[in-house]
Amino acid sequence: MSEPETSPVQQLPHAPLLRRLRLAAILMVLGLLVEVATLRSVHPFAFLAFAFVGMTLVGVAVVLYLFAIVSS
Repeated sequence: MSEPETSPVQQLPHAPLLRRLRLAAILMVLGLLVEVATLRSVHPFAFLAFAFVGMTLVGVAVVLYLFAIVSS
């Protein structure tokens, strides 16, 4: 059997750090996209989406980013 190929990122010594940082970046972008999308609307649900979904995604991204840096 042949061994599965590994990506260049997995061969680096700091691969777990890079994975956590990438996840934090993805969550941050998703949160910012939700916030930008809800700023265009005047509906009350837009505020709730901004406050609960967007801000939660951004907050989780910041905490994950800080945890990744501290734990490395």
